[in-house]
Amino acid sequence: MESCKEPQTCIVCEKERRDVLLILEQPICTICEQDIVGVKPTDRTYDFYIARLKEIW
Repeated sequence: MESCKEPQTCIVCEKERRDVLLILEQPICTICEQDIVGVKPTDRTYDFYIARLKEIW
């Protein structure tokens, strides 16, 4: 995890955060990262996270 001096916009929630994880130089905030790690395929938010993460590639 990288703590930035300047806030970066999370590609998932689109909120500006300082604590982000960079995946292929795309920022994901720690809150979204925790949600993504814990989501199950049967959860309502699963498809949302898949769609947002596809934007990395």
